[in-house]
Amino acid sequence: MTGSSSTMPLLLAGPIIRRVDKTQVCIWIATSKPVYTEVEIFNIKNSINGFVSKDFNEHVDKDLRQEFAKPDMNVVGSGNNTSLKLGDNLYVSLIIARPFPSNEFNESNKPNLLPTFPTDEILAYDLELFLPNESKEKGIRLKDLGLLSGENTILYDSPKSEELYNNNEQGDKPLPNLFSLPTFYIPVGKNGSQMNILYGSCRKLHGEDQDSLIIGDELLASSISDLKKRPSSLFLIGDQIYADDVAGPLIGHLTRLATELLGWGELIDGIDIDLKDIRIGGRKQIVTCKAQFTSEVSDNHLLGFGEFAAMYLLAWNPLIWPKEFKSDLVKSHPNSELKQKYETEIKELEQSRKGIRKIRRLLANVPTYMILDDHEITDDWNIDRKWRDSVRNSTSGSQIIVNGLISYWAFQGWGNNPNSFDDDFIETIKVYLNLRKQKSSLKLKKTFGISTLDYDNKVDELHKIQTLEDRIWNTKKWIYVAPTYPLSIFLDCRTQREFANPDGPPILLNDEALDYIKSEVYDSGYIKGDPLVIISPTPVFGFELAESVQRFLTSISGTYMWDLETWRANEMGFIKFLTFVSNTFSPDYCLILSGDVHYAFTMKARFDILTGGHHPHQSTLPLKSDNAIFNYLPVAQLTSSPLRSNSVTKRKSAIMILNLAHKIMISKRRVSRTGFMNINNIPSYSNHGRARKLNENAESYKKDDLVTRLSSKENENYSKHGEGTTFLIKIKTIFTSLISRYFIDKERGSVERSLNWRESRILITPKGHGATPVLANNNISSVSLNLKSHTVVHTLFFLWKNKLRFSKAIIEFDDIKKDIK
Repeated sequence: MTGSSSTMPLLLAGPIIRRVDKTQVCIWIATSKPVYTEVEIFNIKNSINGFVSKDFNEHVDKDLRQEFAKPDMNVVGSGNNTSLKLGDNLYVSLIIARPFPSNEFNESNKPNLLPTFPTDEILAYDLELFLPNESKEKGIRLKDLGLLSGENTILYDSPKSEELYNNNEQGDKPLPNLFSLPTFYIPVGKNGSQMNILYGSCRKLHGEDQDSLIIGDELLASSISDLKKRPSSLFLIGDQIYADDVAGPLIGHLTRLATELLGWGELIDGIDIDLKDIRIGGRKQIVTCKAQFTSEVSDNHLLGFGEFAAMYLLAWNPLIWPKEFKSDLVKSHPNSELKQKYETEIKELEQSRKGIRKIRRLLANVPTYMILDDHEITDDWNIDRKWRDSVRNSTSGSQIIVNGLISYWAFQGWGNNPNSFDDDFIETIKVYLNLRKQKSSLKLKKTFGISTLDYDNKVDELHKIQTLEDRIWNTKKWIYVAPTYPLSIFLDCRTQREFANPDGPPILLNDEALDYIKSEVYDSGYIKGDPLVIISPTPVFGFELAESVQRFLTSISGTYMWDLETWRANEMGFIKFLTFVSNTFSPDYCLILSGDVHYAFTMKARFDILTGGHHPHQSTLPLKSDNAIFNYLPVAQLTSSPLRSNSVTKRKSAIMILNLAHKIMISKRRVSRTGFMNINNIPSYSNHGRARKLNENAESYKKDDLVTRLSSKENENYSKHGEGTTFLIKIKTIFTSLISRYFIDKERGSVERSLNWRESRILITPKGHGATPVLANNNISSVSLNLKSHTVVHTLFFLWKNKLRFSKAIIEFDDIKKDIK
């Protein structure tokens, strides 16, 4: 796709179903022209559980099946919206449909005042786009956009009939399409029996193997009509794009497309070169020296807002990719290694291109919730205070971060919870981009050529830009609660960190974030004791062997190379968060979904808050009466990562070694730790079973006792790498930590003090292909939570020698509770 903006398709990306509940359905699109869009929501009649009846297929004339197999559809809601301009040829729209008022009456013979969409029924939707100055009769629907047939269709074929009925002569052929529009459904919620979701993270367009979102498309295709199996949501939990690690063959196209989208070329403060003039592979030195970034793979780092936007569009729509990649750009280069890398990246990109049609179909048929991690912006983003301050004080670094945040909001964050972003925030985005356009259009090269009046105007303009950048940098509403049951809390572990020292591992959520989570969860209708789903981009309960190796390597080479920013890396933050969840919500059980680490596993864990007693030894001993459990948190830590990345062979080798070490050292033994906190105000736990109502003083999350006092605790397992710390001390610190973790129930304080907390975890060895506790393959995960039996099934789907394989692990939360003495 090159040339003028007229060559751009009207629909640049989408439709993508975003936030969905009984009161609203949000559909997101990106267009190359301003549009007014209407959406209609339909329920589907004359079908049984979503299936066409068997009698219909046996008796209706074959030539008429396609026409009559489509069930009747009834409009149950609608909505409309105008698009938001982000560039001369880039507009985004979030269209929110509301249910129509119902004519039905409840048991009290009063009309329903709060209309809702039907639940546990297949719903469909259609969009109609209207261009400015066009009449109402000239609306453009999904069919007109070529999305309901042909190679770009976002519709699913019916499953093969033998999967639905026995002894059907048509069993070897697909049934006619059940639905003539894209579909989704809304689970009934608390009164339902099952929660089915897909989740994954880390999707690099030039990664190895197939994109695992294609597997997600296949899973949805096989269950499209069966609501007992069909995923009700898709969770994308970090690194939906890689802004730092961009393929060489792609960067030129992204830069050209960025200029087409914006209609102007963005200048980056402090970088005295047009983006289009930077050679392929020539950006690492720029972002390292000018922006203070630390990514090791930033040769083609995205810089301008238009480039970030272009990357999102390419990730979701194959129609705006270049017709072909020019391999002759490096033929004359003397570096044969660079040539081979470039040619490999072309092959990997072409593989991505082929699969994006299916990924577009998946996103159009399942409500999708997203949260960012670091690669949407840059690797190591806010990894420690030193990094944050250095980048914030860099004019170019600050601008690039803001560009990444605006694009994240427009393409991901907005659809998660539209109510989080008011008109003032949207106006801030519009004004900021307009000021950047004005500044870039001036292209002033010599200060002495500016008149006094122009200089005063320029100073005022710079001040306005700085003020708006501050607002965007300080936006803290990326955390949100998805309207699932159980409620799903999506954690932003990047912008609300707390830094205990300049270069040590951070606390991933500060007090302000925890307060915000509490208010959002309870405002969403949470009832204390209900189960919870927590989406944390990095695992809360990690694979200890891998994290121990990470701490060791960090002690040698420093934080940035090995990304020492796990929950466990800062123990006080780890305990602080788990204590907050346990005391604030007292969930019956908790699922934690994570990615980021580029390997997958299933783990069951428990976090206990203890009170009284003087027994600081191993937690597997029976608790004495004066060392009781005040509160506890049963946890299933489910980790699936990545959807698609590279270095798969190296990753598999490393994980194979760690699996072997895990089998020799630990096997099925539960790994436990205990620790101390300055807690004197927690009342004794005296109820039988699980306390549903805690003492008034303990129910509230208090900054002045339980949680904040953890801030004074020294993290014993962090090996500093600053000046004055010898290599031998670093080795000793990590070695002592590892040995005490697995083999010695080390006394971590004076026997005069009470044990305050205990956490234990054990990896689950799944059944299926490979059957190792930790999986290194690119994968996508399916989570099936039985709300009646309190059992979760975690299935990892991946390719092995081009065949779809899976491993499955099961956790019963009642078993975790039985461990309590």
